Amino acid sequence: MKNNLAMKILKSTILLFIFISILANKSIAQDSIQLNKKRLTAVISGSISLYAVSTVGLYYLWYADYPLQKFHFFNDNDEWQQFDKAGHFATAWYESLIGIEALKWSGVAPKKAILYGGLYGIIFQTPIEIMDGFSEHWGASAGDLLANALGSALLTSQYLLWNEQKIQLKYSFHRTKYAPLRPEILGSNLAEEILKDYNGGTIWLSTPINNLYPGKKILPSWLSLSVGYGAEEMVAGRLQDTPDNLKHYNYIPYRQYFLALDINPLKIKTKNKALTYLFTALSLVKIPAPAIEFSKKGIKLHPLYF
Repeated sequence: MKNNLAMKILKSTILLFIFISILANKSIAQDSIQLNKKRLTAVISGSISLYAVSTVGLYYLWYADYPLQKFHFFNDNDEWQQFDKAGHFATAWYESLIGIEALKWSGVAPKKAILYGGLYGIIFQTPIEIMDGFSEHWGASAGDLLANALGSALLTSQYLLWNEQKIQLKYSFHRTKYAPLRPEILGSNLAEEILKDYNGGTIWLSTPINNLYPGKKILPSWLSLSVGYGAEEMVAGRLQDTPDNLKHYNYIPYRQYFLALDINPLKIKTKNKALTYLFTALSLVKIPAPAIEFSKKGIKLHPLYF
């Protein structure tokens, strides 16, 4: 019974994505003069395959061992110092970026590439909320849905206004002492910790310093300023949920805010294609650099922070 319901949910979300993809494909082909049909077919079929594999894989990785129940919502907005919401925001931004750039690569008209590709973040994140909603252990989160929409909106609005991302979203991570205390929740290896240990993650908004002085080029175009958000001393979603065997540590979760210099590799001019690809990948990650941390514990200078 449980598996039948789960498979119906998975099939419904996958079929819906396929239906949306077919409609989008027809609309895209109407006015795209430079359209490369082979590339577009590869993007659409690749998106459908990735969507199906990731949705099914996510179910068996996260949800298969928990009972199902009637779809419901759960308010988790006070958990993890809202860093999980920042994670949803960032993930939707990244997924929408991939969608837009993939459609542009296919020769899709710029505005349609932005409008359709910008939905990738919402479309790829929604199955998580659907499965959360049917899981007895979790519940669909209105806060997550809002964060997904805002992440995609930040990306899409910038493309529509400036045809570029003047505010880049970046991520950095370092291993912490907290994961070994609760490996089943915070991760038992590096790959899991990157996803689960919110203590080590930081979400950054980065912009070239010259953007702060419109019309003037006072510094190298690649030199940027980043504002970051993180949190620490979290071994449970809420302080009151701290396991009894960890209460003697007296961990009290708190938020962290960072100010740091950064580099925008996309602003570094090169004719080397390999370097272009490398710079594109690096543009999504915060470069290690000195940073100032602001928190309830005061102001702290990090000689090198990542």
